[in-house]
Amino acid sequence: MNAEQVIRQHCAREWPEDYSMRNYCIGRQRDALAILKQGRPHDIPEDVFERIRSRCAAEWPEDYSMRQYCEKQQFDSYRELEAESE
Repeated sequence: MNAEQVIRQHCAREWPEDYSMRNYCIGRQRDALAILKQGRPHDIPEDVFERIRSRCAAEWPEDYSMRQYCEKQQFDSYRELEAESE
């Protein structure tokens, strides 16, 4: 199943009878997927990135918006911890 199918099925399950919210959900999912496709931020080491990406993907396999949010929270926390240790 491709990403567009995953998005459409996810949003249809979340909003089976509310077409406006389903449409909004699809837009949010597409936006999040575009961010995820940008890949590793330059300041996050490859091994840390892979661990974060794997964890968030396992936790949110069909919700790209939550996966992107999960990754952002983890990246931001990693940066804070690194800044504190300097």
